[in-house]
Amino acid sequence: MDNRREPGLICPMCGAGNLGARAFCGSCGSPLRGVCHHCGSANPESFQFCGSCGAGLAGPSEPSAEPPDRAEYRQLTVMFCDLEDSTALAERLGPEPYREVIHEYHAACADVVRRFGGHVAQYLGDGLLVYFGYPRAHEDDAQRAVHSALGIVRSAQSVNERLLRERDVRLAVRIGIHTGPVVAGAVGAGGRRERLAVGQTPNIASRLQLLAEPGTVLISGATHALVRGFFVCAPLGPRALRGVSHLHEVFQVERETGVRSRFEAAMAAGLTPAVNRHAELALLVEAFRLVADGTGQVVWIVGDAGMGKSRLVRMFQERLSEPAPFWAWCRCGAYWQHSALHPVIELFERLFGFEGGDPPDERRDKVRAAIRRHGDLPEDAEAMLLALFSLAGPAGAELAPERRRERTFEILVAVLLGIASRQPLILCVEDLHWADPSTVDFLGRVRERASRARLMMLLTSRPMGRPAWAAGEPAIHVRLERLSDAHVRTMVEHIAGTALPDDVHRYVIEKTDGVPIFVEELTRAVLETGGAARRPLPSVTIPVTLQDLLLARLDRLGRSRDLALLASVLGREFTHGMIRSVFPGDEETLTRDLEHLVAEGLLDRAGEPPNARYTFKHVLIQETAYGLLLKSTRQQHHRRVAEALTRPASSAVESRPELLAHHFTEAGMAEVAVAHWLSAGRRAVERSANVEASAHARQGLAMLEQMPPSPARDGLELGLQSVLGSATIALRGYGAAPVETAFARAVDLCRRLGDTGQRLRAEFGLWTYYVVSGQYARAVELADELLAIARRTPGRAPLVQACYCSGFSRFWVGELAAAHAAFAEGVAAAGPDDDPAFVLPTGDDVRVHLLAFSGLALWHEGQCVAAADRCREALALARRLRHPYGIAFAANASAFLGIHLQDVAGARAAAAETAAIAADKGYRYFELLGAFVQAWARVRGGDGDEGIAAMDRCIKGLQASGARMAEAFMGLQLAGVLLERGHVARADECLRATEATVRATGEHLFEPEVHRMLGECRTATEPATADRCFRLALEQARAHGDRALALRAATSLARLWAGDARQRAEIRALLGAATAPFASADPSADLAAARRILAGLP
Repeated sequence: MDNRREPGLICPMCGAGNLGARAFCGSCGSPLRGVCHHCGSANPESFQFCGSCGAGLAGPSEPSAEPPDRAEYRQLTVMFCDLEDSTALAERLGPEPYREVIHEYHAACADVVRRFGGHVAQYLGDGLLVYFGYPRAHEDDAQRAVHSALGIVRSAQSVNERLLRERDVRLAVRIGIHTGPVVAGAVGAGGRRERLAVGQTPNIASRLQLLAEPGTVLISGATHALVRGFFVCAPLGPRALRGVSHLHEVFQVERETGVRSRFEAAMAAGLTPAVNRHAELALLVEAFRLVADGTGQVVWIVGDAGMGKSRLVRMFQERLSEPAPFWAWCRCGAYWQHSALHPVIELFERLFGFEGGDPPDERRDKVRAAIRRHGDLPEDAEAMLLALFSLAGPAGAELAPERRRERTFEILVAVLLGIASRQPLILCVEDLHWADPSTVDFLGRVRERASRARLMMLLTSRPMGRPAWAAGEPAIHVRLERLSDAHVRTMVEHIAGTALPDDVHRYVIEKTDGVPIFVEELTRAVLETGGAARRPLPSVTIPVTLQDLLLARLDRLGRSRDLALLASVLGREFTHGMIRSVFPGDEETLTRDLEHLVAEGLLDRAGEPPNARYTFKHVLIQETAYGLLLKSTRQQHHRRVAEALTRPASSAVESRPELLAHHFTEAGMAEVAVAHWLSAGRRAVERSANVEASAHARQGLAMLEQMPPSPARDGLELGLQSVLGSATIALRGYGAAPVETAFARAVDLCRRLGDTGQRLRAEFGLWTYYVVSGQYARAVELADELLAIARRTPGRAPLVQACYCSGFSRFWVGELAAAHAAFAEGVAAAGPDDDPAFVLPTGDDVRVHLLAFSGLALWHEGQCVAAADRCREALALARRLRHPYGIAFAANASAFLGIHLQDVAGARAAAAETAAIAADKGYRYFELLGAFVQAWARVRGGDGDEGIAAMDRCIKGLQASGARMAEAFMGLQLAGVLLERGHVARADECLRATEATVRATGEHLFEPEVHRMLGECRTATEPATADRCFRLALEQARAHGDRALALRAATSLARLWAGDARQRAEIRALLGAATAPFASADPSADLAAARRILAGLP
C-alpha cells in the first residue's frame, strides 16, 4: 500500500491530515487544492491532473439540483464524448482489462465534468452524454462545456502515460458540443425511467463528435457564438451533418484565451459606448482623491448581472491619471466559489509574477524575490507563502492551524500595505458574490488596515448580504440603477450605428427594463432579424446569449421555482388574489413562496397580501419562465386562469376582455376566445385605441381558423372584419388596401347571413375605401345602394348615414345640387346628441361628418357665413361627444374652409388641432392632412421654400397610403403658392399632374379651378390661351352649380380683360352675375376682389 495515503490528504496550509475525499482542511478550513484525492500527492495549483498518478484534480462540485418532475423546454449545451476505435481496443485487451480502462476513463471524465458543473446524463458504452444547463443552469454553461471538453482531452492524455507504460495502449477521445433548445424531463416506461433531453440538439452534438479528429473538440456555430473570446477556435466552415436538414458552421477548439469574464470578452470585441454613469464615476474619482491624500476607502459597486459594474470600473481606470495608482486585481468566479482563497492566491501569484508554465523552482525563486522587494516582511514569510502556493520549502515554526492561517493573512496584508506605502493602491475585487468564505475573511483583514493607508478597496458584486466589515464609514455604496428610456434610446443608436424607427426603440425599452446587457443583446438580435427595415417588426426570441443567464436565476429559486413558472402565465403583473385563485397549494405556502421570489429579486411587490400586486422585475425573466413550460402545461394553466377570470366575483369580462381572450386562446378554446377578442376589439375602437383594436381583431381572425364552418363562425368573423376595417381606417387612412379587403369580406358575410343592419355598417366601411382611394364611380354606385337600403330600413340613423354617403360622393364629383339635397335631408333627419345609433365603424358620430361636409358644400354654393357656422357646429358636436376621431375630422374640414376663405390664422389653428389629435391617436391620414394645411399657412406667413417642400411631402405621403381623395384640391393649393412666388413653370407642371388626377379619379369638383389656374400661368405670355382657360373654368363651374369657383373664374377673366376699355360693359355684366348670389356682408376674400374690380370701373 502506498504510505502517502495513510494520513489522508495533507493540508498545505497547516500540515494536518484529512481522511477521505475532502475539499477543505478539517483543522484550518483551507482548501486542499492541488492535493490528489487518489494518491494524496501535493501538486502545483496550475495542475489539473496529478503529476504522480494522473488522476484529475477535480474541485468540489456544486450541490446537485434535483431535476424538475415535469418536462420543460430549455436551452441546453450538450457534449458527446467518444473513444476512437474502442472496438479494436476491447478486442486487444479483453473484457476485464477493457472494463477497467473504461472505468478509469469515465471516472476521469466525470471528475472534470463535475468541476465545471455539468451533468453526466448517460454512460454510453465507452462514451458519455453530458448536459450543461440541466438539471441546473449556469449563466455560462456553454463556456463550462468547452472548458470541460478541453479538460477531458488533457485527462485522456494524462491517463495515456500510464496506459502506455502498463498496457501499451492509448485512448483517443473525440468530442462534439452544440447549444440549442430541448425538451428535458423523464422518459421511459415502467420501472425504467431516466431524465433526458430530447430534440435535435443532442443529435447535432453527436454528429459533430463523429466529425472530430481524435484528440480534438468540435463545436457548432451556436455554441461558438456563446464562447467567442474565451477560446481560440479555428473555423472549419459549414458542414453537412447526417440526419440534419441544413448545414452547420463548425469550429475546432484549440485552447483557452485566458479571458475570465464577459466584460473582458466584450472589450476584445469592442465596447458599446457607456451611457448615464457620470454620477457614479464622479463618486469613484472623489473617493480616490481621498485615498491619494492618505485616507483609505472602501467602495462597493452593487448591481444585477449586466448592469455595467465592470464597465464602470474600466471607465474609472481610464479616468485616473495623477497620481497613478497601482491596480491589484482579485477576481472571484463561479467555478471556484467552493475553493477557499482561490481569488487571493491568484492575486498574489500575479503580484509575484508567476506564469502558467513556471516549474516549482522558478516559482520559489519568485516568492523569495518578492520577499526581498518588500524588505520588511517577517522571517517566516517565506515558509508561509510557499505553503500557500503548495510549494516545498522550509517547514517554519510549529503553529496551530488557526494561528498559521492568521499569520499567513498578516503577511499577505503586509505585502499590500507595502505597495500602498509606495503609491496609491486600488485593490479591485470583482464579483464578490462568488467569493468563498475564506476570501471574504481575508478581505475583512485588509479592510481593518485600509483606512490608515493609501488603499482603495473597490468591490463589485450582485445584490447580496454584505459582510460586517463592509458596513460603516468610510464605506461608499454605489448602486447601479436601470437606464432611463432616453438613455436606452441612446444606447440602441450607438449599437445600431444609425437612427432606428420608433417601434424598435419602444420594443427594446419595453423588453429590457433598462438593463444594459439586455439592451445590447436584444438590440443586436433585432438587427440580425432585420428589425431595422422590416414591418411589422419581426418576432424576436430571447437571445441565446441571455437565455443561460436568465435560466440560471430561475434554477436558483429552489422550492419557489414552480410558483414563478405559474405566475409567468399571468403576465408581467398580477394580483395576490389572481395567483391565489390558480395556485394549487395553501395560503401559507403561497405567501412564503411569493416572499421568497421578492427576496430573490425576481418580483417587486406593491402593498401587502391579500391586496398586494406583484410585478416581474424584468420582462425577460417572465418570458424565460413562460418559455420553459410545455404547450400542454401552458394550456392547463391558461385554462385555470381563464376559468378564474370568468367567475362571478371577477370583473375581467367587462373591464379586460382582451385578458380573457388571451388566456382562452392559449388554452386552445377557440370559440370562446374569438368571442372575447371581438369584445376587446369593439371596446378598443370605442376608446380610439386603434392599434390595440387591430391587434385584437387579427388575433381573433387567427383563432377563427380553428373553428368549423357555421353561421356562428360567420357572425364572429363579420364582427372581427368590421373592427379590423375600422381600426385600419384610423391607423392607415381610408384608402389603405386592407380597408377594402376587410369590409368587402364583411359585406359578403352580411349577404350570407341576411343581416341588413350589419350590412349597412359594412357597406359604409367599403364605401369609405372607394371614396378616399379616388374610386368615385364605385363610391357613387355604392352610396345609391346604401340609400335604397336605408329607405327600407326602420330608424333615422341608416338614412342619415346613407344621405351622408350620397352627398359626400356627389360633392367630390361636382354634382353639387344633388350633394346639397342629400346633405340637407340628412341634417333634417339627424336626432339628439346622445343617440348611439349614429355611431360609425370608426367609432365616432356620422352627424359630425354630415355637418362638416355640408358646411364645405355651402361654401361652394356661395354661402360663406352659413358654411363657417356649419363647420363650427360640427366641431362643437364632436367635442361634446368627446370622440377624438370626430374632432380630427371636423377640425380638418374647418382647416379646408380656412383655405377657401383665405383665413390663414383660422386654417392654421384648425390644422394644428387636427395634426395634434391625429399624432396622439395614430390617425395617419389626418396627420398628413393637418400637416399639409399647416405647411400652406407657413408659406402664407413667409416661410416659402420649406413650406412648399412640406406641402409636397404631405401629398406624396397620402399617395403612398393609397388616399387620393382631395388630391386635386391639395395639388391646386401647392400650384397656387408656387404661382404666387413666381415659380410659373413648377406651378404649371403641378397643374398638369392635377389635371391627370381629375381624369383618373373623376374628382371633378375642382376641375374648374384647374383650368382657371392654368389660365393664370399664361396671362402674361399667352393671353388668348388664358382667355380660353378662364371661359372653360367658368362654364364648368356653372354646370356644377359651384358659385364660389364661378366667381373666381369670372374674376380672373375680368382681370384679363381689364386693359381693354371696349370690354368694360362685359366685365360689369360678368362680375355682376357672379357676385349677385352672395350676401352683401359675406366675408369671402374672392367676393371682395371681384367687388374691387367693379368699383374701379369708370
